[in-house]
Amino acid sequence: MVRSQLSFKVCRENVSSLARNKFKKINPVDLQFVFRFACGLNKKASSRIIKYLKGMKDGQSFASLCFFEQVGEPDDVVAIVKDLLTGVTIGSTDSRLLQRSTIQILDIAAKSDIPITSVCLDKSFKEIEEDVIVLHSGRRLNQLLTVEKIHIETEQVNVDPRILTEEDVTKIFRYGLRSQHLKELS
Repeated sequence: MVRSQLSFKVCRENVSSLARNKFKKINPVDLQFVFRFACGLNKKASSRIIKYLKGMKDGQSFASLCFFEQVGEPDDVVAIVKDLLTGVTIGSTDSRLLQRSTIQILDIAAKSDIPITSVCLDKSFKEIEEDVIVLHSGRRLNQLLTVEKIHIETEQVNVDPRILTEEDVTKIFRYGLRSQHLKELS
């Protein structure tokens, strides 16, 4: 009897170890709808999922998708937005859904007077129209009055980086000057 219990325990530990190894190989982005669904179902699970995702490489931006599945009190929303605003990047390879979620978080921060440490446009900047940055995806980034740092990395044209025109640079400076907290523009 003791031997069968021992072999059962060893077998269960092996299965558990195998399952953990399998789960480590799964990319959460492949299961984004499952994560987002779970976030919408349970607030406590949502905070754990967001914490888990933020601990992963490139998980910060993915966590923002889960954020919008929650319905909460305004104070909860502001607290989560503050937590998600550590170095925001909008990349050219980000999906339109991810770009939209990131822009919504930035808009909430700006409207709630929450400081935005930095925004990096990683090969996603197309142009500025009026007071709005237009991304290559067509998404529009409204004026961010609380941003402290803006970094624009241009895409490559052939083998060289895209050169911004004098007009582009002037519009970027004007955009930055409207921010009340801007310390760095690069």
